[in-house]
Amino acid sequence: MKRGTFVRGVGLVAASSLSPAVARAGAFALPPTGFSSNNNYFIYGGGKPIRGLRVTINVDEDIVAPQGMSMQLNCNSPANANCAYQQYVTNFDPNKWSTLGVVWIMENFPSQPSRWHLHNTIGFPCNAKKPNEQTCSGNLFNYPSFPRTPFARFPVPSNRLPAGFKIIYELIDDANGAIIGTKFTVVDKRGREKSTGPHLIHRFKYAGMQRLVGPEGVAPILAFQMNLVGLGSGLHATLNSGAGRITYEATTTLTAEGSIAALTNVYQGTQGTSETSNLVYSPLPAAPNRRIVQRFSLPFAGAAGIGSGGPSCPTGQTYNSLDKKCEIGRGRIITNDKAPPRPPR
Repeated sequence: MKRGTFVRGVGLVAASSLSPAVARAGAFALPPTGFSSNNNYFIYGGGKPIRGLRVTINVDEDIVAPQGMSMQLNCNSPANANCAYQQYVTNFDPNKWSTLGVVWIMENFPSQPSRWHLHNTIGFPCNAKKPNEQTCSGNLFNYPSFPRTPFARFPVPSNRLPAGFKIIYELIDDANGAIIGTKFTVVDKRGREKSTGPHLIHRFKYAGMQRLVGPEGVAPILAFQMNLVGLGSGLHATLNSGAGRITYEATTTLTAEGSIAALTNVYQGTQGTSETSNLVYSPLPAAPNRRIVQRFSLPFAGAAGIGSGGPSCPTGQTYNSLDKKCEIGRGRIITNDKAPPRPPR
């Protein structure tokens, strides 16, 4: 998987954490280790399929990503599902387009036994010279095929999502709760919408085959993460600015979880995605709800209970301890940054 490679047990140096006072209060769910970027909360449906899922990213401050970025809805299926994990993604890449272009991607992966069964029954490719159940690899599908053309184009610089924009993910489920399709929408600051319309998985073909995806290509979602990260292949997105809100809505009651390790009914093969960014997220309430709002922003210094290590910088900037000044990065990774981060409020 080249774009959003899942990895087991991701552990990064924390880019955001709760202050001790907040943690003791018990009002917020315990956040994940390395709470930032590709380590957001898992949103859990309490053991039931998550139905009617709609995720909206509202941009409150221009998201400026000189090398582009992806917004990955990374989903864990039931532990015994043939389709083990699922990705629903939008991204923008300023290296490919002169003005802003938003691309959609859908990619599902089988469990290891299911992949081997498909290989032996319908000739599903294994991507191995002498395959066995352990070496057989590959996704069920990855749509759209390359080259990918933006479904939404806007006459603004190609390296940013302007304030006032929003991106909406609407997942389509069947009578059993399996996700059978998705609709992606971008709305500009004037309220003008550009949408993909419904993309239904049963119309896709298996990767490397001319055969349409069967029932084993879909599954319910029991838990998911929204990760605002680099474009793919483990890339890091260094944003010059950016802040906003992620709204999670479903007809199923949702709960924020710092880890899914104890949730035995949830597929455990993936704990995050390998792409990263310099964004951090706000803590979420521990109480279950059908609508949860989470803020995101760049890290900045001065949070109570997190310590010290550099001057406070203006919102949207970080402290470069080599140059001894606050800066927005100029499109490069700021090294040896000693300024302590804090979560967005």
